[in-house]
Parts: sequence; C-alpha cells; structure tokens
Amino acid sequence: MAAPVLTAGLLGAALVWGQTPVHEVRLNAPGAGEPERLGAVFGVEPGSPLAREEIPAGVQALLATGTVEYVAVEIEEVVEGIVVHVDVQVASLVRSLVVEGLPRRYRRELETQLGLAVGSPLQVNRFVGTLQRAEESLRGRGYPDALLD
Repeated sequence: MAAPVLTAGLLGAALVWGQTPVHEVRLNAPGAGEPERLGAVFGVEPGSPLAREEIPAGVQALLATGTVEYVAVEIEEVVEGIVVHVDVQVASLVRSLVVEGLPRRYRRELETQLGLAVGSPLQVNRFVGTLQRAEESLRGRGYPDALLD
C-alpha cells in the first residue's frame, strides 16, 4: 500500500488564503458507504473562507478515521470562489476470515495474532508482515509446510 499523499493544485497568484470563499467541496469517494460523513470529517464548508491549514487538517482527519487509505486534494479557483476537489481511496474491509488445516488451538491463536475482525479496515502492509511472522511461527512449531495466504 502506498503512503497516503496530499496533493494540491497550483493556484494563481489571485488566491488569498483565509479570504477567498469556498464555493463547493466535491468529494469523490468510490465505495464509501457514507460519503457525506467523510465530507463532514474533511471539515471544509462551502461559503466559508479557505485557510491554508484546513487542507492538511482535513486530510489528517480523513486518514484518522481508519476507513480511508489515500487522499488527494486539488483546489480550483472559479469566479464564485474556490472549488475543493477531494479524491478519497476507501480502505478495503475484511469480509471474512477462514483458517483451515490447523488444530483448533492454533486456529484461535492465529486469528488473534492476525488481529483481523470482520468489517474492519484491512491495513495491507501490517497484514502482510503479520502473516509472514505467523507463518514462521507455525513452521517453528512443527508445521514445516505451513503456507498462509
């Protein structure tokens, strides 16, 4: 998974931070169950002047929800003020967890070690690392052909 990134479009010299009003916030969040909630978390409201610090604060707020992996922001100056384009990549969610081929004791231990809960966001990098450590642990416990995928 790539690191979350914030990008901002280049603005003309005419933009005055803290004085130019936000005309519209356009949130693009394919797969989001409640896009209006993400818009509220971002926190930039139409009609209010846009302060420079609101953009990184909004991005951090979205990432802090745990349901968002990536945010890109572009600011467009229009006659009416500013249009803020927010592109969000929603985190993948764990749909199910199936452990097969292990005794019940090891199954429960593996489920705990992986730290996955159905419906929770899947943090891919963390998951891959934990999966590799769990595989090594199983091999050390007498399962030389253990393969977790």
